[in-house]
Amino acid sequence: MSAQPLFLLSGAAPRPQKGSQRRDALLLKDPAAWTKWGWMVDSVAVRHGVRIHEMLSTSREDRVSKARRDLCACLRGSGLSYPDIGRLVGMDHTSVMYAVRKELVG
Repeated sequence: MSAQPLFLLSGAAPRPQKGSQRRDALLLKDPAAWTKWGWMVDSVAVRHGVRIHEMLSTSREDRVSKARRDLCACLRGSGLSYPDIGRLVGMDHTSVMYAVRKELVG
């Protein structure tokens, strides 16, 4: 048996604080989700000129928050639920709902 972190064996991962840690936790917890939706994260980051770890962080910079809102709207448009988007991006589902609404309204 390979040595795995304890939180993977128990099924409950600690909530990371930084964007790159969130992405890494997602990769450890559900690599298929990142494989399936990672291309969308990459394309939104390139379109807005931000790095992925910035977009998945808690930064409140205008350019970063716009990219994060755009990502939430794109993921919602592709059929993901608000809780699933929240897990992917590292936000609460109600924050995702607000971001999608704000992105769509303008």
